[in-house]
Amino acid sequence: ERYGSLGGLFTNGMVLIMLATSRCEDGTWSLVTKGICEEFMRRALKLGGDFCTKDTLPQRMWQPTVDPEAAKYLMDEMVREAGVEMFFHAWGVDVIQDGPRVQGVVFESKQGTQAILAKQVVDCTGDGDMFFRAGAGYRQITHSIGSVAQLGNVDRIPADAKKPAGAGNWPRKGNGANPSVNWGIGPGHAQDGLSVRDLSAAEVATRKYWIDFLKSMRASEGWKEVYLVNICSQIGVRATRLLESELILDQPAICKQQKYDDAVGVLGARAMYPSFQVPYRALLPKTVDNLLAAGRCLGAPDTIDTFRLIAPCFVTGQAAGTAAALAAKAGCTPRELDVKTLQKTLKEQGAYLESASA
Repeated sequence: ERYGSLGGLFTNGMVLIMLATSRCEDGTWSLVTKGICEEFMRRALKLGGDFCTKDTLPQRMWQPTVDPEAAKYLMDEMVREAGVEMFFHAWGVDVIQDGPRVQGVVFESKQGTQAILAKQVVDCTGDGDMFFRAGAGYRQITHSIGSVAQLGNVDRIPADAKKPAGAGNWPRKGNGANPSVNWGIGPGHAQDGLSVRDLSAAEVATRKYWIDFLKSMRASEGWKEVYLVNICSQIGVRATRLLESELILDQPAICKQQKYDDAVGVLGARAMYPSFQVPYRALLPKTVDNLLAAGRCLGAPDTIDTFRLIAPCFVTGQAAGTAAALAAKAGCTPRELDVKTLQKTLKEQGAYLESASA
């Protein structure tokens, strides 16, 4: 992990809210992002209301906001309990490969260049850095790059104070213990999330936006004591490379509510996007072996706004990780893995694989 904690944009990007967790049938909401995702949410809930928004099922979709520092701590605990060794402050830069078979990864850190040999590799870089290095096919898209910030002293704004121009839905309350601090998302612009020039420019523009925004707030009556608490440490890149997988789920496919024999999870509904099954083939590169992908590098341009969300990333990550482990144990490639064994194992882990009722 290139930063000092797990979570990516969830924690370092302060994106906080877990969307697309549930689906609605006959007016009743039920959780579909189960397994590791549900375990994480339930454990976050037990930390208290200061850290996680309470469960609202079955009356409404449960889309909790989770305090980023609590999320970092909780993921540390879950990884430690699983006996996994984490390397923070390390950045994957290449793969070790024999023909189409990936055999490990190369990474950079303060120690220099190092390598890890592996029976299986799972690419959860978001940008598909490892499958790109391995020569897998992909489609590159541009998406808006945004940022999150927190403002303080918003509880001192009089209820009858007029909102300054551009304030939008501020103040926007999360679930933090401090009633003075609110969070919000700044405007995003479509840029190339793989371009170091675009990323650098976005960082500079982000800081300027939030300072200018703060100045405009303070110029309004009743908003003079508002101050900038912090800006996210990780810029909000939403999508870049999308994997050319064995099966690509686009919007027409999910609107048909097709059922898949190789389903490995279900993603929840979001806005106009329905809940849908994810087939195992969506995680498999067409031309590379011993590598699976998960997270915001899956799907199509018209479905990425579901795949890139936190809860869906938990679901595809659990499916890819479990498949990699089973393939390593069986001594086969993920493509050769018996899907029924994978599905049985995922269900034993508490994952939910069924599609919506007809």
